[in-house]
Amino acid sequence: IAPSPRPGFEFQAKNYPTDADNSDRESDCRWAAYADFPRYDSKPQVPAKLLYVKVPKSGSTTITGLLTRYAVRHNLRPLKPHPIAVFQDDALIQESLRESNTRAEDVDALISHILYNETMVRQYLGPRPFRIGSVRDPVDRWMSAYTYGLYLHEEGRDLKFVCSAMSENFDTWVRDCWSLKSHMRYMAPRDWPISKRHNVQMVLNHYDHMFVNEKMTKSILTLGPKIGLGLEEILALSAKTSTKPQAAASWTAEDIAGMKEVLVKKVPESDRLLYDLASEKVDLEFGKLPKAIQNSVEDLETMAGEAWAFCRSSREDWQARGPLGAPIFLNCLGKWLEQNVRCAR
Repeated sequence: IAPSPRPGFEFQAKNYPTDADNSDRESDCRWAAYADFPRYDSKPQVPAKLLYVKVPKSGSTTITGLLTRYAVRHNLRPLKPHPIAVFQDDALIQESLRESNTRAEDVDALISHILYNETMVRQYLGPRPFRIGSVRDPVDRWMSAYTYGLYLHEEGRDLKFVCSAMSENFDTWVRDCWSLKSHMRYMAPRDWPISKRHNVQMVLNHYDHMFVNEKMTKSILTLGPKIGLGLEEILALSAKTSTKPQAAASWTAEDIAGMKEVLVKKVPESDRLLYDLASEKVDLEFGKLPKAIQNSVEDLETMAGEAWAFCRSSREDWQARGPLGAPIFLNCLGKWLEQNVRCAR
């Protein structure tokens, strides 16, 4: 059940999927051992203000859903971009405030695509929000951008950051549509001096937590003790999406290897370094977690898959709402937890 929101908070249960199709399913209490999971060594603090700098094609939709779900559960108020899905400047934030009838001082979280300007963000979240970023292997990220662009092209849709003149020819895309910004261009505050913006270690240190797409489960678990994630958020790792173009069905392993060889030469060295440092950091933080949490990865991924299957109807509802990171299947997941995890209480 969703928590009671503060006045003016745009949370409507009717926007979330129902579990009518699953109402007759009986519980076997298979996961009852996880009823009080996770147990942290210290009591985490819910941050007063939260910033997620959403980097496209880095697992960001999954992360946005997780953080939005977390915000709803802890009665934090995120501001959604309007009318486009990116906070490009302060004027768009102001327009989003007007459209949602929200006062600037009531905003607790920005969990969206944003062209990160620290001075601009400070107006709404104060000088020290809890900052979260995300990275992905740069070559895989660009491959994902290409396949996603093809998918949209085949669907007759357009997404400007991919390319308005999308072509099935990879060489043409590399030549004409190389428009996906690097990790560093998204994550380094634009009002920093140039020398500081180009310092990979300083950019990494600016963030309180970094998600690594290839280590998503570890990334979620290492965030847990920092802000107090519960199973409601941890199981968001089941929110993975996949959009494959029809053209990809004919690609051979040699085709894909050839594409990646081209991309290796295009990826900025700073992106590779940022990814490597962030990946090392996640491993170090994960190694410091209680053993019970470290040993839970396989179980949690299995649970997430079962929860996703149980709430299968919610995926359609979520996709219909667009990739703005709604806290997907919040109500349905709650029922799955009651029937399969918290059932022995």
